[in-house]
Amino acid sequence: PRLLQIRVKNDSCQMASAGQKLVGKCWTVFDMKHEERESYGWTINNPSFTRNNFQSYSAWMYSEDSQSTGGYSGLTGSYPPHGFMTVLGNRKAESAAIIEELKAKKWIDLQTRAIIIDFTVYNGNVNLFNQIRLVMEFPPTGGVLNTWTVRTAKLL
Repeated sequence: PRLLQIRVKNDSCQMASAGQKLVGKCWTVFDMKHEERESYGWTINNPSFTRNNFQSYSAWMYSEDSQSTGGYSGLTGSYPPHGFMTVLGNRKAESAAIIEELKAKKWIDLQTRAIIIDFTVYNGNVNLFNQIRLVMEFPPTGGVLNTWTVRTAKLL
């Protein structure tokens, strides 16, 4: 299973000065012009941040999609195949530990616009593979919008 986060740049929306005094910072809807590509969170100014002591090391750094899976579509927009990715473990305990670490270190924040989860399962009884994509979008107005895609294929 793979987690992919799509983010927008800090202070990515334009506001009148009167609005800035009332609201402070704001973040826009996602588009390629406002896509964040800089490392963030625990990678910034933290000399103890290394691949050895953080299971979620790659989740804090921007990376290109090596598998070229194409983009993603949701209810509020379309997203590129690259962003802040991490691969979960093959076992429940390992995956749960990575997710807990991401949660504790606040991987999802106000700049997050989408989290995409991709995984494949196999049912040996009927010899079918299911490719599952879960998309959770975080609009700038708040809340979470969920969509999913399930593709079934007989590959063997």
